[in-house]
Amino acid sequence: MKISKKTKKKEKKRPNKAALKVKKMVLEDVTEQTQLVSNNTESNEPQKIARTQFVCSYCSKTFKFQSLLMRHIIIHTNDKQFECIICASSFTQQTSLNDHLKIHTGEKSIECKICGLTFLKKSNLQTHEKTHTDKTFYPCEFCKKTFKHSCALVTHRRTHTGEKPYECDVCLKSFSKKYGLDVHYRIHTGERPYSCGSCESSFLTNSDLKRHMKRLHKS
Repeated sequence: MKISKKTKKKEKKRPNKAALKVKKMVLEDVTEQTQLVSNNTESNEPQKIARTQFVCSYCSKTFKFQSLLMRHIIIHTNDKQFECIICASSFTQQTSLNDHLKIHTGEKSIECKICGLTFLKKSNLQTHEKTHTDKTFYPCEFCKKTFKHSCALVTHRRTHTGEKPYECDVCLKSFSKKYGLDVHYRIHTGERPYSCGSCESSFLTNSDLKRHMKRLHKS
């Protein structure tokens, strides 16, 4: 028995609407930019203006394509669609989720070529590498202690001023360092990302895990 062409079309799998929407957006961006460039061949300046026509309504930053603008807007809207399957923490970008997952796995694949210490992120390595220089640039006006990084000086000053700019929005407790707030949040969320490989204990910080290992599982 022959099957008509119309019947065959109905049997085909329906395309993913979300994927088609994104593909259509990208194609429209490329087509529009191509037309704008072709219409402005007399000078480079009109082309430059045309390529940055998509403006963020929050911060006025401009983008070459609408798809890039949509990705940027997520930063302002705090749309955290990438969720960790282990602790349910959510993130705006896939790369941020990937970095977070390393906390659970303990992966530190980026190594300092000078001392061999390993880090989760390249930015952490770049900050660490500066500690191998003997130069100090930023002196504290209270105690004259010097620092290699301005951010370290800013944090140090808080030991003199008592400033605690990082406040928990759950219990309103405040901290002088963002790391202190990040660790504190885990009390509210129940997250204990550092697990002992020798028993079922888990901890809020890596230093707590190290103390546990030294005290109970020292070989």
